Amino acid sequence: MEDYSEENPAYEKRFQMPEDEELRERLKGVQHTVKDFQREYPEVLSFSMYGSMVKDTATLESDVDGTLFIDVTPTGDEEGDASALERVESGEYLNTFKTDLQDRLGLSAEQVGKDVKLETISEEDVSTAAEKFVLSNELYKEERKFWESTKRDTGRTEDGMFGEMPVYEYEGEEPSAPDLSNNIKAMFNMDVGGGIHKYRQQFVNSLEHLEPDQAEDVCRSIGAYLSFTEGGKRKEMAKLPISLDDFKNKYL
Repeated sequence: MEDYSEENPAYEKRFQMPEDEELRERLKGVQHTVKDFQREYPEVLSFSMYGSMVKDTATLESDVDGTLFIDVTPTGDEEGDASALERVESGEYLNTFKTDLQDRLGLSAEQVGKDVKLETISEEDVSTAAEKFVLSNELYKEERKFWESTKRDTGRTEDGMFGEMPVYEYEGEEPSAPDLSNNIKAMFNMDVGGGIHKYRQQFVNSLEHLEPDQAEDVCRSIGAYLSFTEGGKRKEMAKLPISLDDFKNKYL
């Protein structure tokens, strides 16, 4: 579990402990809820939090934002593995967890609604994600280079930020940049539960098998996600990991 106590210097650089005592108690309540849930369901790895509760901008009306991680790596217990997948598909994990948060924290269904999500994760997901992203990114770069080569000046202009700008046309649609799956990116939000740490390490270790520039591309993708989910309007500047060295220093 993340050490987000006030005594931890690293914490101050990224997570801001709420100043309001009721919000502090709410955060502690999330911890206890996750611990109780893990006792009932050992395959629950973590609740990775983001949003106002981790950047000290929450109010008592704020939502709880986070991702509940379920480990679906095969254990060899076919009946147990099948039961876990059934609970994922039926919504049992997520619905029960939301109800537990509501009951313990005294929150409304809306406050633990659409922004409390579930992701499954496995050893295979983690071991192959970076390589898949790199292959997709290389293909994207080739497609974009070709797309840009079809650029044609239409002779028209339109208002832009810096005045009149020429209008260009291209053949086909602009290629979309690839992205890592949410179950990989959300691993790096604030970990409440502790179980996700082994997969963070496995993923960062997998980056060592890539070319340095490829590994940096992967890290920048995660950094952009963290900036979106943990950045924005907050009381202090967040020190988010964005480079390979950042991720190695924090998670290895």
